[in-house]
Amino acid sequence: MYKEIIIIVLIVILIFGLNIITQNYTESTAKIMQESLDEIRQDLENNNESKTIQEKINKLNGEWEKRNDNLAYYLEHDELEKIESELTALNSNILTQDYEQGRENLDRCYFLLEHVKDKETVSLSNIF
Repeated sequence: MYKEIIIIVLIVILIFGLNIITQNYTESTAKIMQESLDEIRQDLENNNESKTIQEKINKLNGEWEKRNDNLAYYLEHDELEKIESELTALNSNILTQDYEQGRENLDRCYFLLEHVKDKETVSLSNIF
């Protein structure tokens, strides 16, 4: 009986530990991505060169590619695909210089990142 209790306690500690690690990784990813999106938004509002904006979007896409693989282990793939499709639409709208539509894609991507972050946070509303 004593051995089973120790195993159960270790499993519970492992579950909570992994949850904390994945939650921190998700939050840091969302924060980094949202900061990059804020920079792009400022460039769009200041009517900066599209080449500068495109470079920032390429940097953002590179960061997403690195982090997307790790997020795919524990997040729903639908959520990740929505974010990726918004990033792709943002990229194509900037290439075609359709900045108004690009702002809408940027806002949707920002919202989806916030949604994923909130969804993965342990809270009473997420448990029940």
